[in-house]
Amino acid sequence: MSSVSVQWLAVNGSNAPFNYRICIRTSVDICVSVSSTSYVFTNLPNSNSAYNVTVTVLDIQNSLESALSSIIAYTTPSAGLLSLVGSTTSTLGLSWSSSAGSNALSVAYELCCSSSCVNITSLSFTFSNLAAGTSYVCSVRSFSIVGSAITAPMIFSTIPAAPLGLIQQGATTSSISIQWQTVVGGNSPFLYRVCINATATVNVCVDVSSTSHTFTGLSVSNSAYTVTITTVDSARNLLSATRTLAAYTSPSAVSAMFTSVRTATSFSTFWTVPPNNALPISYEVCCSSMCFNTSTNSYSFNALTSAAIYTCTVRSITVVGSSISTPFSIRTLPVSPTGVRQQFA
Repeated sequence: MSSVSVQWLAVNGSNAPFNYRICIRTSVDICVSVSSTSYVFTNLPNSNSAYNVTVTVLDIQNSLESALSSIIAYTTPSAGLLSLVGSTTSTLGLSWSSSAGSNALSVAYELCCSSSCVNITSLSFTFSNLAAGTSYVCSVRSFSIVGSAITAPMIFSTIPAAPLGLIQQGATTSSISIQWQTVVGGNSPFLYRVCINATATVNVCVDVSSTSHTFTGLSVSNSAYTVTITTVDSARNLLSATRTLAAYTSPSAVSAMFTSVRTATSFSTFWTVPPNNALPISYEVCCSSMCFNTSTNSYSFNALTSAAIYTCTVRSITVVGSSISTPFSIRTLPVSPTGVRQQFA
């Protein structure tokens, strides 16, 4: 409810002191007699509205009443309802309802969010250049030339920033490890929601407080997966924009190794190519202490010792990781006999 305060000068005369009859016109006239030179009408029905106020002097002793003095008095505007229209990492868009009543006087507004204030006549405003992931205490004051009213403080928050520095840290044939940088803000620490398309129809998501995570149980080796991450301000139910990363499992190990040509000093070996080819595969083939790199699935070893056993492995390699085969043994042939001739009796 609204109020109007009025005051006047004391009236002097030989019959003083006098009383005063003060009236205000609402839906009905409200009148009171007072001996002071001021009065406050309370519980008036409308804010920012004009009311006719009259004052007369009462000579009670002689039952006399003066002529009327009148003014138009105004109630103050009411406080509007402040609400959040939208937010980004650096802005808060706010709006509020206009002051209720007949709008008898022009109303302006002082909008404040924490230490930033602006005076405007419209019913909306957007604060910019704010800190990401930070809460601001906001209020709006409606004021006219006769007074003002302010809303109760409300807390609004900017959206947290999306994580930076998202990279793949490692992989196995069935797991992918990722890491990212810490997101800071006035409302930190935050959680991070990391997701991966584990299958064509299943997206696996988990909220973590650390800045790294390993997805396990992936079913396809040397395959591409899409990883996404968002910053979560769980207390305020806010999510940042999403960062996306193409991540890969490492290749599976060679499942079988074969020998094609053997001599006393050399042999050629080849192996099955691991399934899937999201990333190019190279190989490190080792036989005993000899290791060589190749981009094909075969290799020939030379200058070997005859009739010797060599233990060989093949490592499948991509840019994200590698897998090594089980050992496979290859024996060189013995040297062919020399000096073969017919022996006579």
